[in-house]
Amino acid sequence: MRNLLLKHIPENAVEFYRVWWEQYPHQLVITKPRKTKLGDYRPPHGRRGFHKITVNGDLNKYEFFVTLVHEVAHLITHVKYGRSVSPHGKEWKQKYSELLKETIKGNCFPNELINQINKHSNNPSASSCVDIELYKSLRKFSVGKSLLLVEDIEFGAKFILKGGKRFIKGQKLRKRFKCEEIETGKTYLVSPIAEVRLIA
Repeated sequence: MRNLLLKHIPENAVEFYRVWWEQYPHQLVITKPRKTKLGDYRPPHGRRGFHKITVNGDLNKYEFFVTLVHEVAHLITHVKYGRSVSPHGKEWKQKYSELLKETIKGNCFPNELINQINKHSNNPSASSCVDIELYKSLRKFSVGKSLLLVEDIEFGAKFILKGGKRFIKGQKLRKRFKCEEIETGKTYLVSPIAEVRLIA
């Protein structure tokens, strides 16, 4: 198990996870990349009598570990409170914050990430992707990954997303940008952290 974990999380984080797993046994599944989520927690249900955590396998070690901590916090919160609390309510936020701060003290993150992880732990969001500054900081440790995001490009700029669709960047509506697909003229709401490539 240790060798498998070392492929996905920082070395100092392995012992933290081992302790969590012993206290709260669960199945950890490393999945193919998913567009809609980085990780997931599922409580025991029906014939599946065990807790299950999934994390995308294409994440770098620090992205993977932050996501894993997020899901472990869900597991612990469920064990303690069941379904009587909100999935990302104050109980989960408190546990997630505690776990992150423990791992910071345990030197699980490089110095370049400490400030952002600390800020994130003080007011955790439902996803590290929602915390744009943290997301950018984590992505810097991904080899060969573009860091040009929708949020970073100018209004009216033309860009291409993964999958090949081409858009023109529009105004921001709450958390997403209203963008027009060039080929069809249809309007889509695009995440500010969607990675893009500029086109002429």
